[in-house]
Amino acid sequence: MGAGAGIALRHIGLVYPALDPGCDSASAHELGSGLILTRAFMQWFWSAYLGEGGDPLDPRVAVATADLAGLPPISLAAAEYDPLRDEGEAFAQAARAAGVEVIARRYLGMIHGFANMPQMTPVAGRAIADLAADIARSLAA
Repeated sequence: MGAGAGIALRHIGLVYPALDPGCDSASAHELGSGLILTRAFMQWFWSAYLGEGGDPLDPRVAVATADLAGLPPISLAAAEYDPLRDEGEAFAQAARAAGVEVIARRYLGMIHGFANMPQMTPVAGRAIADLAADIARSLAA
């Protein structure tokens, strides 16, 4: 996954990304039922994505285990009440440890999917504006 593979990117924007095929983070367990996105649903998604014989440990799938050095700046939005929160934040920490510039924001009081709900909360607009500003700074540099 390092800088030499694939297209040259200037910025990576991630909004509550799914990065842990094991669905085993603390937030996946703590917040994995009763909200819009459940741990069981994520397990089903990963099973469908991997198919028969897919390797959940392959670094192209479990990207937090990949070589992250050389990636462009990353902006990551996490929702406080999202089963995906901890895996996103762990990815941000791993990227920082690999020397990548990372801006990670946790949007308090929000659930998975909030950025798609600007009619429900002004926080959605703020999250999109934050991401757009980060990308614009990278493109201007």
